[in-house]
Amino acid sequence: MAELTPMKKQYLEIKSQHPDCLLFFRLGDFYEMFDDDAKTAAAELNLTLTTRDRNKPPEQRTPMCGVPYHSAEAYIGRLIAKGYKVAICEQVEDPAKAKGLVKRDIIRVVTPGTVIESSMLQDDRNNYIASLYLKGKKAGLCFADVSTGTAHITELTADKIAPAVITELCRYHPSEVLLNPGLLDCREVTAYIKKNMSCSVELVEDERYAPGLVASALEEQFGRDWPQTTGMVAEGLVRFAMAALLEYLHDTQIKGVERLKTVITYNEAQFMRLSQVTRANLELTETLRGRERRFANKGDILHVELVEHGETFLECAAAHCDGQVPSIIGSWGARLRAARKPKGNGESARARRRDGELCACEDGPWSCAKPERGFSRGTRAIKKPARLSGL
Repeated sequence: MAELTPMKKQYLEIKSQHPDCLLFFRLGDFYEMFDDDAKTAAAELNLTLTTRDRNKPPEQRTPMCGVPYHSAEAYIGRLIAKGYKVAICEQVEDPAKAKGLVKRDIIRVVTPGTVIESSMLQDDRNNYIASLYLKGKKAGLCFADVSTGTAHITELTADKIAPAVITELCRYHPSEVLLNPGLLDCREVTAYIKKNMSCSVELVEDERYAPGLVASALEEQFGRDWPQTTGMVAEGLVRFAMAALLEYLHDTQIKGVERLKTVITYNEAQFMRLSQVTRANLELTETLRGRERRFANKGDILHVELVEHGETFLECAAAHCDGQVPSIIGSWGARLRAARKPKGNGESARARRRDGELCACEDGPWSCAKPERGFSRGTRAIKKPARLSGL
């Protein structure tokens, strides 16, 4: 075997830290991929494979392909949409001042649940990453939208815990799920995820749930009084789910994790429990035919008239959400709660809304605004995950 060049040694060393990711390796004005990563990216992105070893025998040639750094975001988005993870390796020193080989390091690992770029996200829905912790007949669940810095948490207790967990997964439909090893014994949940959800799945090692590490992670993120700040029970299971999520974000996002400060605690009893079939047939957030997302078609369940004045739910929402209905309704549609009946005939519908008589989400009367996405970018290296395909 031919001796490796210093740059190829550097590449292989960094690649060994992220074997489950496609490595975007910065070379000048391009992100280059080599070997199997190049073959995969070329096939998925319709790129041309090339090599710099044309004088060598075919078996010794290194396949490579690349994309311009200024347009890499679009290519990364396409790979993420196909379920891949992308590790971005940048030059971390000025090439003009470097002595010898330019230093490079991973600045971020982009996964389906940690996307923050608006160009990779849909305006009409949140992009949730879920963290689940199951123990016996109890479960702690956390659903976070990294792009908005908001997390929804709940704790479940049920004789049949699997259907309760599945119901919450249906509510949020996360693009990535973190599981504790205890969930592997709950075949009903893992089978549902494999069969019905197109999401990336990561198994978090038991060591990550050590009580000392959990308390440290929560204290670092929310302060010493984190139970009061977040609404989490100090001895509850949801703290394990939240801590695992925070550690995963620290592994993939080198900075900006501190922005995840908004924690919303909810109880499943606050909302109607609807099965997956019922949600689909009601066409709450997408049509049965073609699975198109729509919110303004007459006849849809969200087009009903709310009050005697003839305003529809959508018109009512638009009046208090600056017209940014789709991104809000996408979240509400998954967590329906009955609105209170309006009082009196003399008041206008708008005045009653101000008084909180109509409520559509757990955050309070019409308190939802369009999600502000601006999570800081960057990463650290991540641990080797266990894929659901091995279950």
